[in-house]
Amino acid sequence: MTIEPSAEAAARRPDVAVVGAGIVGLCSAIHLQRAGCNVTMYETLGPGGGASFGNAGLVSVDNSIPFSLPGMAWQIPGWLAQRDSPLAIHAPHVLKAWPWLLAWLQAGRRQNVIAASQALRALHSYALKGYRDLLGDEVFESVIRRNGQLYIWSSAVMTSRADRLVADLRRAQNVAIEPMTGQAIRAMIPDLARHVIGGVRFPSNANTVNPSRLTGSLAERFRAIGGHILPRCVSRIQPNEKGFGFGPIGAITTPPR
Repeated sequence: MTIEPSAEAAARRPDVAVVGAGIVGLCSAIHLQRAGCNVTMYETLGPGGGASFGNAGLVSVDNSIPFSLPGMAWQIPGWLAQRDSPLAIHAPHVLKAWPWLLAWLQAGRRQNVIAASQALRALHSYALKGYRDLLGDEVFESVIRRNGQLYIWSSAVMTSRADRLVADLRRAQNVAIEPMTGQAIRAMIPDLARHVIGGVRFPSNANTVNPSRLTGSLAERFRAIGGHILPRCVSRIQPNEKGFGFGPIGAITTPPR
């Protein structure tokens, strides 16, 4: 049975606008609608039409290691000289990128890495329980697979200061990992390239079988509890006498109430 709020109670419910109906926006909107807000979402491409449509769909509850780690500063010169390195800076943008690069290096200090790792652990560890709560058991089981994730490498792994810190953090956070040899990996994946010599499996991690279906299911849940999704481009938000207005550049409007 659904109990509708009285007119007086409905009038007291705050209006909330959520810009973007991707995975983050949809999850946030459902929680806000459940908490008693009147939520309207604005999305140009439709639910999950942007980055939440084309992605690997990983649900990494045991991923708690930030990208910046101690010792990476010494690797930057070599990375910039390689065409396939994890870091590339377009020459005309070097000066513009410098503040970001300094902040990234600052984030790689040991105390900052530990703080970031603890925050990531707290953020990610709830993900599977959160999806089950938002989707319901039946839909969750149809779109989420809990088969773990496998990370592989094709060169000898050197134990560095960063590697030791990562191992310490995972032990402290009780992250389940399974180191694997190349032979053990090929027993699981016979067609894997021969140059793979080892890897590590995270058995608690998961993935969605279809990112578009996941966001579509969340959108259905959101609409079912009274939420609204409007096809509208929002490229700017600015304060005004009634609160905030938003819309495309040159066409800022204020939503009702």
